[in-house]
Amino acid sequence: MAELDADLKAFLVEHNKKPPVPKDVSPLLFRGTIGTTKEPPRRAPYVKDFLAPVKGGEIVVRIYKPSRDIEKPLPICVFYHGGGFMGGDVDGYDYPLHQVCLEANCIVASVNYRVAPENKFLTCFYDCYDATKWVSEHAAEFDGDPDRLAISGVSAGGTLTIAVAILARDAGNEPKIMFQAPMYGVYDMSASHDFQSRKDLAEGYYHCLSTGEVFDAFLVNTEEDKKHPFLSPVNIEDLSNLPKTFLMTMEYDLLKDEGKYIADRMIDAGNDVEYYEAPGMIHNSFVFSSFSPKAKEMVNDVFIDRLKEAFAE
Repeated sequence: MAELDADLKAFLVEHNKKPPVPKDVSPLLFRGTIGTTKEPPRRAPYVKDFLAPVKGGEIVVRIYKPSRDIEKPLPICVFYHGGGFMGGDVDGYDYPLHQVCLEANCIVASVNYRVAPENKFLTCFYDCYDATKWVSEHAAEFDGDPDRLAISGVSAGGTLTIAVAILARDAGNEPKIMFQAPMYGVYDMSASHDFQSRKDLAEGYYHCLSTGEVFDAFLVNTEEDKKHPFLSPVNIEDLSNLPKTFLMTMEYDLLKDEGKYIADRMIDAGNDVEYYEAPGMIHNSFVFSSFSPKAKEMVNDVFIDRLKEAFAE
């Protein structure tokens, strides 16, 4: 294994001094610890919140544009934040999306899906799908090109990414998604496979197995929900006809083996898939790029390069 990044190692020394997350933790208290409030070094010149209709209400979709004056429609990347399905929001994941917008020269649409426990499974999945459809249908309102539509997300957002791709496929490619980039998602919530990384990296690397189990309990209605294809997509029978895929995991993340497993299954199903394990990185490194230059290089920059390549095809 590559050496753990020095900045992330220093972060973990302090983080691991905290007591384990108790099973009765209040989501309202914990949510404020997810993401970052740090100001990005460069800001997209246009950022505006729109309301997208979803079942039972409306949610915010935050639109980032690399210029206020766009002559030709730009490709779009719809992004789903992380937070264990019970936290995170468009504010906490604002920092890295300015870089994505500016350096990939694309429209970014960040989805503020509803979270648990106020909104149980399957709410967040259909929120993300409905919001993605809305972005495609309303692309002209923010100078986007619906024919160049990508989706991506981190952690819980990585899980949501694959689900949205499957929902779109099963709806007759509505909306039409050209590229997906799920990053360090959970793909076997039911623990139906004996993945070694869940043992070797269970504790001490920010995302802990015990913490994940607390988050999962907020989301599901019953233990049986964990077997649902959206929460354990490693067991989906039909993974064919998915968009071109770039699937990223972190070397020091307990979820990496299930990421590699589902990437291999997608390849076996005939999809165009690139798998990448970010060396020396931990869970949530996409956001930790706010203090780790190596995380920016190994995670954010690599993702942006693949996004640019996809949009150029």
